[in-house]
Amino acid sequence: FEVIGALAGVASIVYLLIKIDYYRERLAAVQAAPTLPAPNPDNGKDAPLVPPLVAPAAFSGRWHITAYTVKTVHQPYQDLKLEYTLMLRVTEPGDVTGVGEKFRESNREIRRESRSTVSVTSGKVKGEVADFLFEEQNYQGKPSVGRYVVRLLGPAAFSGFAESTVAGTIQVVYGEKE
Repeated sequence: FEVIGALAGVASIVYLLIKIDYYRERLAAVQAAPTLPAPNPDNGKDAPLVPPLVAPAAFSGRWHITAYTVKTVHQPYQDLKLEYTLMLRVTEPGDVTGVGEKFRESNREIRRESRSTVSVTSGKVKGEVADFLFEEQNYQGKPSVGRYVVRLLGPAAFSGFAESTVAGTIQVVYGEKE
């Protein structure tokens, strides 16, 4: 069962890597339009995964986020796996705020006193896509900033990408509601 689980995890990562450009294109479309495009019955590509009236509320809650570094200028960070807990709150107009922490790095638990804190400083939810800025402060007080762009996969999961000022890092992210 462990081998099957590992293969499923690898397949998920490969799928997310293939989709990273798609998310960037969708982000541009979401930022340019007040709402997501209407579903196109000819190709189904633009059909929302979650009805837009449900989506903003679905982002609120406690999330377990796994981030895989796919691009960085600092080689030791390449392929690094990071795990966060993040409590998100989405208000009626779709504004996003939140707090959390990084608790695991490369499958190793981080001691509580050494954990980075994360604050979602601003963001918006439009349809099934959330775009939000975050600030992370490590245990030494060094700050970094970044951005998540994620799309709901259902009421309790999302995937997308994150960019950070730490070594020009780009990550593929997957979140599950706890």
